[in-house]
Amino acid sequence: MKKFLKTAWAVLLYLWQLPQNLLGLAYLAFCFDRVKITEQRGAVFYATKHVRGGMTLGRYVFIAPGNIDREPVYDHEFGHVRQSRRWGWLWLPVFAIPSGLHNLFCRAANYYHFYTERSANRLGGVPNYAGEYHYHMDGLIVTYWDKLVELKDKYFK
Repeated sequence: MKKFLKTAWAVLLYLWQLPQNLLGLAYLAFCFDRVKITEQRGAVFYATKHVRGGMTLGRYVFIAPGNIDREPVYDHEFGHVRQSRRWGWLWLPVFAIPSGLHNLFCRAANYYHFYTERSANRLGGVPNYAGEYHYHMDGLIVTYWDKLVELKDKYFK
């Protein structure tokens, strides 16, 4: 019974986020160079040269090779996954589109000042993250720096 409930919850959560999950799957199909980094807390993290920084679409997270070893990026992007879970179909117009536009046009010293990014930091467990290479506290996603560097060297050097 417990397994059934867990599966039913996963299906409902996927449907709740269906538009962004479908976009994530489509983007995943486009990224032929993708490398799966980790799967944690219902989110799947991939490295690909087809993003600048990081991008989240539903449960799918895409991280640029230059950010593979920047551990706080995983937590920040997981914050976007949590936004998607909370907001469902409304996530695209409320968070994703404004975040994408902010990414394209922001020239501020701190990209993370925008509400979509502050919220993602908070939900990812790195509330005051501002793009540092190393952050002073652990977030919600467990990563091992040496393994990330090894992955980066193996696939993207």
